[in-house]
Formats: sequence, C-alpha cells, structure tokens
Amino acid sequence: MKRTACGIGIICAVLAIAAGGFALSENQKKNAENSEIQNESKVLTVPVDASEEKAYFLKEEDGLVVVYEEDGQTVYEKTGIAVDSLPEDLQEELKAGKRVKNNRELYSFLENFSS
Repeated sequence: MKRTACGIGIICAVLAIAAGGFALSENQKKNAENSEIQNESKVLTVPVDASEEKAYFLKEEDGLVVVYEEDGQTVYEKTGIAVDSLPEDLQEELKAGKRVKNNRELYSFLENFSS
C-alpha cells in the first residue's frame, strides 16, 4: 500500500511539473505574440508629419540619375536609372539639378522611371 501511495505521489508531482511547464510555455507564447502585435502596431501607427519632409535633388552623374539630399551635396541614393532613357526635357532638368519637394514626389519619380 505504501508503494502505491508513493507511486501516485510521484506521478502527481511529475504531472504537476509538466503542467506548470506547459502553462509557462503557453504564457511565453502569448507574451511573444503580444510583443509582435505591439511591434507591428508601432510600425503601422507611426505618423508621417508632412512638415518634417525634406526635399531632394535629382542630378545626372556618369549617365545615371543620382538622388541627393536637400543640401545638394550628400548622396541619398544612386538609382541606376539611365539618363538617356528619360524624356529630353527631363534630361535637361537633371543637368541643372531637378528639385523634388518630398518623399512622395521622389518615390513617384523613381517608380515611374525605374525599369
């Protein structure tokens, strides 16, 4: 009889430990999911303040369109867009430096003229 009671006690202890581990891993999963949701919502809810948008300059360099930051000196991005593939009036603008007023206008240009 003592063996049975002792065996049942051991089985109960093992089950309790396993159940505690399961509960812990479920809580860890929920915390990880909540963290992911919070991170996603942070990314999705970041407001774009139009007053903080900056202008860019598009210039021709070695036959390609290069995007410069607002100062006109710092390279923001080398596009790989061949200047000779653009309309002639745009090619002329690029020689002098074409100003785009914000990110939206920049990416619109890049989207329209990228291959």
